Amino acid sequence: GTRNISAMNFSVASPQVRIGALQMEGVSPPMMDRVKAIADKQTSTPFDTSNSAANLEHAFASFYADDGYAAVKVHATRSGNPLITAASVDIPYSVTIEEGHLYKLGAIHLPPDALVSPAEIDKMASSARGTLKGPAIRNIWGLIVGRYHSKGYLDFAMTQHPEFDEAAGVVNYKVDINPGPVYHLALLKFDNVSEDLRKLLMRNWQMFPGDPFDESYVAGFIYKAQTSDPVLQRTLAGVKVSYDVRADPGTHDVNLIIRLERK
Repeated sequence: GTRNISAMNFSVASPQVRIGALQMEGVSPPMMDRVKAIADKQTSTPFDTSNSAANLEHAFASFYADDGYAAVKVHATRSGNPLITAASVDIPYSVTIEEGHLYKLGAIHLPPDALVSPAEIDKMASSARGTLKGPAIRNIWGLIVGRYHSKGYLDFAMTQHPEFDEAAGVVNYKVDINPGPVYHLALLKFDNVSEDLRKLLMRNWQMFPGDPFDESYVAGFIYKAQTSDPVLQRTLAGVKVSYDVRADPGTHDVNLIIRLERK
């Protein structure tokens, strides 16, 4: 007999819809080869209606910013007809780049009560006084984030406001900091260990319930314990360590479970 069909599911397995050819505009001759390498990497990646243009813009903008072109502008739009074959549907894009010029790193202004001193920032900045390269500036932001996380400010947020001094070719940064509340260690448990090993680990452990939760201490603990205690060095050889950190945003308590497993 016949049956009414109330629902049908369609799933299109092939052909793949991908990013197609990229028509690049505004790229200066010295940058051409390197930009082409980025373009080649993006071509044939999966196409996504909502995100593909933004993803392309981000890929090229990040590359330029990392190279010191701190004010680069990138605009990606679909252009032309899709190229349809049995294997794929390729969507072509036009990518326009306004490179701007290379900048040097100027001053970094933190709030007066920041946990990182101007002298520390100056020391790191002075080694990055040349062209504003991405890794150098990321190291500075990393220092600030790490310092706050080590004092229990797990919700720490930072906003950098670049200020361009066109005449000098310099970028100065004004940094806003919202530290949020301090989280404290509430519970510590070593899981999957013998009673003897647990006692040995606890003897080396220095962050106690009620102390501000220091992320960096947790991350470095096993290595530090091994280097300072020969017994632990032998016992923990070939052991895989995983950390389960549960921070409660209501009470600002942190429960920490450190699990050890033989590889």
